[in-house]
Amino acid sequence: MAAAIGVSERQLSRVFAADGISVPRYILIRRLELAYAALSAGRGTVADAAASCGFVSATYFSHAFRARFGRRAGEVLRAAKF
Repeated sequence: MAAAIGVSERQLSRVFAADGISVPRYILIRRLELAYAALSAGRGTVADAAASCGFVSATYFSHAFRARFGRRAGEVLRAAKF
């Protein structure tokens, strides 16, 4: 990310820290939000959403998803299909 916008990694970290978040945490949140959007649109499966957002561990994805949204990914998908 830093190279793409032309700043050092340290400078990027400082900018995010000023907003109270780390770069890795921000990236995780964005990936989870993308997965939530895919699931709430009823596209594919939970595994498809996790993989398309870069999660290689289904267990980690499930844990992170529930911690972020307070719901299981499967619940979001099922609600979208009804």
